[in-house]
Amino acid sequence: KGRLEDVVVNTNYRGKQLGKLLVTTIAQLSKKLQCYKLSLDCRDKLIPFYESLGFKLEPGNANAMNMRLEAATEQSRL
Repeated sequence: KGRLEDVVVNTNYRGKQLGKLLVTTIAQLSKKLQCYKLSLDCRDKLIPFYESLGFKLEPGNANAMNMRLEAATEQSRL
């Protein structure tokens, strides 16, 4: 299980897809390390961003979100 904390892009570099690049790279590395899930807490306004990357709100847990990761061995078969 992995935990994503404090992903921040400097205001001078926002709008350049860097946040997306950071989170997707971390998710790929997590899969290689055989993590089965990434979790995070975020502000309300960031929920759509994380949902667009595959995170889902955790029921009954305010802004807690999770992303289930395929096992590295499953992905390598595709």
